[in-house]
Amino acid sequence: MANGILRHVLEGSFNSEIEGALLRTADQYPLEEYIETPGEYDASFRIVADGHGELHYGALIRSPLKKGHARKVKTGEIDSRNKWNRLLEDPFSPLFLKSKKIVSNEAQGGVLVMLHGEGVTDEQSASVLLAHGLNPECPRVPVRMLEAASRIGVLSRAMFPYVGVDFIMDKNDMKDPVLLEVNAYPVIYPSEIGISDRIPESYSRDVKMVECMMEMMRRVANFKPVF
Repeated sequence: MANGILRHVLEGSFNSEIEGALLRTADQYPLEEYIETPGEYDASFRIVADGHGELHYGALIRSPLKKGHARKVKTGEIDSRNKWNRLLEDPFSPLFLKSKKIVSNEAQGGVLVMLHGEGVTDEQSASVLLAHGLNPECPRVPVRMLEAASRIGVLSRAMFPYVGVDFIMDKNDMKDPVLLEVNAYPVIYPSEIGISDRIPESYSRDVKMVECMMEMMRRVANFKPVF
C-alpha cells in the first residue's frame, strides 16, 4: 500500500471496518501486490529520461534496513495534514493498520547506488547489486530498463520535458523489470548528473535542486538529434 511517500506492507487479515476504510482511501493509498525484490534489502531502480529519449542517470536505491527489520510506522512520522494518514497510521486509531514501512527511495532514507560504471565498496550495496545480477565493480543499468525508460521519456514529452522512471525486479522472475511508476520532475541532485563542480557546497538543498532542474531544462532545449 502506498501514498507516494510512505509504502506499507500489510500482513494478515483485517476486520470489515478497516477493509472499508482501505476501499474508501484507494485514490490515496492504492493497494498493490507486494513483489519481493532480490537480496536482503528492498530495492528499486530510478532512471531519468527526457522527452528526446536521452538518459541522464540511473541508480539503484536500497532500503537502509534489511527486509526482516522493516520498522513499524511511528506516530511522529504521520502526516497530520492528511486525515487518512492519521486514521490508518496512528496506533490510537480504531483503524490502525499495524503496518510496516518499507523504504527504497532516497528522500525517505534509502541508500543511493549510482549505476555509472564506478565500483561500489559498500558491502551491503554490493550484495544488493550481486543479487540483482549486476557487477559491483562496474555496475550499469540493465539494458531492458534503459530501453523502456527511453521510450517512456519520449511518450511523456507532450507533458513533461523529463521524467524519473522507477522499476523493480521480481526475485522470482528476473527476466523482465517491473514498472513501478513514472515521476514528473523528479528530485535530482548535482552529483547524480555530474555538475557538482559547478554548484557551491554553501548552496542550500533547495537551491541545488533548482540548479539541477535548470540544467536538465538546458539539456533538453539544446538537444541536437543525430540523423
